[in-house]
Amino acid sequence: MQRSAEKTRVYNGINLFMAHGKNLLQKIADILLLATVFIAPLKLGGMLLPGVPGVFPTNVLELVIQIAPPMAFALLAALLLIVQLAAYAVPENFTLKNPQIKLLLLWLILPLAALIGFINATSLESAVVEFEYTLALAAFAAAAALNLTANGKIMQDKLLNTMVWSTMLTALLGANQYFFGFDEMKEYIELQEKVYHVKITPEIKARALDVRTYATFTFASALAAMFCLTGALSVVKAYFAGERVEPARVSRSLFGGVTLLLVGGIFLTTKGRSAFLAMIVAAAVCGFVKLKRARIKLLVAVAGAICIIAGAFYIHYAGRGFGSMTERVGYLKSSLEMFCNHPLLGDGWGDFTFHHAVNKSFGNEELAKDPHNFVAAFASQTGVIGGIIALLMLFYPLWLSGRKAGKNNDLVQLSIFAGLSAFSLHILMDLDWQVPALMIWYAVLVMIAVAEFEGENAAAATAVGKKIWCSALVLLALIALLGAGHWCIADQTHSEFLRAAGQEIGVNNTMRGVYEVDALAEKSLRWQPYSHSIYASWALDAVRRGNYPVAEKRYLTALKMVPRSHALHERLGDLYELQGNSSKAAEFHAEADRLFPYKKIFFEKRGGKVPAPAAGSY
Repeated sequence: MQRSAEKTRVYNGINLFMAHGKNLLQKIADILLLATVFIAPLKLGGMLLPGVPGVFPTNVLELVIQIAPPMAFALLAALLLIVQLAAYAVPENFTLKNPQIKLLLLWLILPLAALIGFINATSLESAVVEFEYTLALAAFAAAAALNLTANGKIMQDKLLNTMVWSTMLTALLGANQYFFGFDEMKEYIELQEKVYHVKITPEIKARALDVRTYATFTFASALAAMFCLTGALSVVKAYFAGERVEPARVSRSLFGGVTLLLVGGIFLTTKGRSAFLAMIVAAAVCGFVKLKRARIKLLVAVAGAICIIAGAFYIHYAGRGFGSMTERVGYLKSSLEMFCNHPLLGDGWGDFTFHHAVNKSFGNEELAKDPHNFVAAFASQTGVIGGIIALLMLFYPLWLSGRKAGKNNDLVQLSIFAGLSAFSLHILMDLDWQVPALMIWYAVLVMIAVAEFEGENAAAATAVGKKIWCSALVLLALIALLGAGHWCIADQTHSEFLRAAGQEIGVNNTMRGVYEVDALAEKSLRWQPYSHSIYASWALDAVRRGNYPVAEKRYLTALKMVPRSHALHERLGDLYELQGNSSKAAEFHAEADRLFPYKKIFFEKRGGKVPAPAAGSY
């Protein structure tokens, strides 16, 4: 009996220790998720650009100041999923009867749809990065779903409050930039032109000097998209926070009003026309959802139409014109043509640039690497399956959230629906899906938006179901971690090579010795043997050193990978001019003009010479 009692005490002690350990691990998992959501707009607002490597900070100062590269998000998402799995395993209500898990299934299928884009891709450079990125999106969505299904309402409120605080902080940083930061940009451009004699084109200079707040993001449109997501939520949350301070009526108005001025004011300084349109449409949609009387709904529709028409007149007569907006029409036209050419499998990742170059007929000389439309990006490059999945990812949570907002008088739920409505429209007009910070917040918001809907409290998952889900999520975590590891090493080696070759974007550094540069190029190619960008940069290094035969060989290797690249044809034409081979130079320049005819037309209209392609535009 004594021995039995002793064994029982030991077992109880072990169980108690494990329970404490489990609780600690769950707290760590919660903190990591909240921290990721908080820092998202502050550190993960960079843009995914295949062929242009990201760089990890090398010291504490860079860590504080610089935006983290997209590959950091991939690594973070994979590790976060592993921690959530270790802490919560598979919760009881993790079944397909739960709308959160139905939604998660779409995010999990997204990387499989991205794989279709490998089939017709001219080069694997974009395809590999896009696949690794979609793996990271799926991993983060799975991590968020695990935590939210395990913790429910408590974690929902914490995440919403975290997003509000982060929105406010980002808005304050935007205010600081708007009032004090743009003078530094003017000084920087003057320094580049007068001291370093860097030639900056009128278009780039106009864009740099255009006072558009972007705060901690790469572009102003991304900051505007963030406000689309959480602007209304921040105002509503601040309004209710005022109830804690007496007199409550005055405090509510004060808190809500100050937040509206801060968030709304900085939102206006982004000058994001597509974001303004998205917010107007979202407000009108919310009016239709909540208002009951047909006459008032008609007034809302008329007011929305008047705002849009007034905005159009402002843009035409006092704003920046419709240039970038007409560019979007061109992107959609090219996307539709690509989809019609390959409806089942798409034209392949990265091929949008080549197709759009041949067919572009208006706008400026710039070429986009993405259609600036989430659904069009997948439909044109991965075919009908990818397009349908992207469409469902947007409109399934929007439909559920709209039904919830219409059934109750919860202003928080209505503000979430407004944010999702605005963002869902904006992501169809810009590159939001290529910005990790925006997709992190979007994933969290849609999971919260569909939570506690009918069907969530259905029967618990079976033991077999739990094992299947656990196996699938563990497999996703491992593949995402491998993808993130490859992405980090590939970008790091590529970046080291560009730095040694004196080609790092935005940095005035000199070329190092040829043997060091060649060794770094070969090291980078071991991780990315499919990269035409590395071969093109390596060829440019040989041109700068006067080794034209080697440069020719490297350019031709890159051209075999992407035979539709106008930039590589143009560079080869320039190289043959340097060698005195005028017939070959004319041949390659003519092919460059055929592959991108509008570029020549655009610069001839301006009466200037067509400039050489920028580094990285292959």
